[in-house]
Formats: sequence, C-alpha cells, structure tokens
Amino acid sequence: MNLVKIFITGRPGVGKSTLIRHILEYLQFKKVSVGGIITPEVREKGRRIGFKIVDLMSNESDFLASIYIKSNYRVGKYYINLDALHRIGINALDVAIKKAQVIIVDEIGKMELISNEFKRKLIDSFAVKKPVIATIGLYFVKLFINEVKKRVNSSVLVYELTRENFNHIKKSIVDKLGLNNHQKLF
Repeated sequence: MNLVKIFITGRPGVGKSTLIRHILEYLQFKKVSVGGIITPEVREKGRRIGFKIVDLMSNESDFLASIYIKSNYRVGKYYINLDALHRIGINALDVAIKKAQVIIVDEIGKMELISNEFKRKLIDSFAVKKPVIATIGLYFVKLFINEVKKRVNSSVLVYELTRENFNHIKKSIVDKLGLNNHQKLF
C-alpha cells in the first residue's frame, strides 16, 4: 500500500463525507484495518441539531457539537464538546497511528481545529508511515496542508471534489492507495 497523504476538499454539501464513507466501505471490504474518526451529522425531526464524533476502530461516539450542549466554544449555532474531541478524537488518532493500516479523518474544519491539542495530533497522524485520507474545508486547505508538508516525506495530494468528478476521484484515490481489483466494488 502506498504511503500517500490525501486531502479531499470542496464546497459544503458536495459529497466529501459520502466519498469517505465509500472509501471506508471499500477498505473494509478489502480487509484493510482502518482507524481515525468520522463526524456524521445528527438530525432530529428532519433538522440538523449537531454532529457526532466516532472512533472508527472502537465505535465509541459522543456529540462533537450540538445546539443543546453548553460550552464556551461555539461554531455558528453549534456548541463544541471539547471533552469528546479530546477523549474520542485524540484517542482514536493515537490508536490509528499505532494499529491501523490506513487513517481516515472526516473532517478537518472549524469545529475540529478549535483545539490545539487535537490539531497537533492530526499533524502527527499525517507524519506516520501509512496512508492518510482526510476531508478538509476549503478555507483550511492551504493553511493546514502547509503545516503537514513540513512534517511529511511522502506525497501530499489535494482533490477538489465536485458532483461531476465524484466517481473519477473515488477511483483515483483507491488507485493511489495501491489496492487492486477495485472495479468489482465500484
């Protein structure tokens, strides 16, 4: 497997998290050990009320952000659960660095980068000798990737996702990982 570091960026709602889920399912199908985090949205009566943070290896989860949480940290209408970000997020990355074959982070954005400790652990995870695939908000691409490039000796690739190039980028990422026979799943 190639040691590429892949960032997927694009406008909100374009399908970055959906693409990560497709890649995650493919890796699991190929029996590849995957660690890291995902941050799915949580809806109540059709209305988004927040986001969970989920450890991909242990399945532990908690609210990362919610309209109901009381916190000193806020992004838009969502209050950030810094304890969950540290307890689940940092631990998930620690375990992924040690045990996973591939690290996935969905997503790197305002909520996640509110914590310097979490940001440092993210950068550490990109410095390890294993593939890393992450989604990242457009605003953070240059800033964060420049920090990663200072620590990484392997390729750093950035894909800007659109609805039109979704399938092409999905195939390209799997190709970059160096896994064969992916046409059967796609």
